[in-house]
Amino acid sequence: LSFLCRYIPVGLLEHLPQKINERPPYYLGRDYLETLMASQNVDDWIKIR
Repeated sequence: LSFLCRYIPVGLLEHLPQKINERPPYYLGRDYLETLMASQNVDDWIKIR
């Protein structure tokens, strides 16, 4: 899983950085696994194992 710590989904690089008072846009990956890797919920990361 060391690679997954450095993994940056392509969709995140397509958007300009947000302002300090804006929420980041909701990210939806190209597939289910990519969405799980980008999730902020720790339980989703455990599902990958």
